[in-house]
Amino acid sequence: MRLTVEFLDSLRCPEGRRDKMVFDDKQAGLGVRVTSSGRKTYLAQYTRAGVRRRIPLGSCSAISLDDAREAVRKIMADVANGRDPALERKAARQSGKPVEAAGAPPVDAWFD
Repeated sequence: MRLTVEFLDSLRCPEGRRDKMVFDDKQAGLGVRVTSSGRKTYLAQYTRAGVRRRIPLGSCSAISLDDAREAVRKIMADVANGRDPALERKAARQSGKPVEAAGAPPVDAWFD
């Protein structure tokens, strides 16, 4: 399924389910999760060493579809180059280092 703004606007979680995930045919690894409450979030999904990993990218109302596609492109390039972005984020959180959102500029760039 090719994700479009119109499709995202009409996306609903089926009754009786907690959530539903839909993935984009245009950008491999880009998905949208919609919850029973109607909240929609972008995510990046990839498989590394036989393990499927997901990285939340943010709310569909806060991030454009084009920006989400670009963030996933960067994540998939990292994976193709042998990195594991989800594991790196987890390690950074555990070490106390600040964790940047996928595709977002470093926090200190906002203040320059």
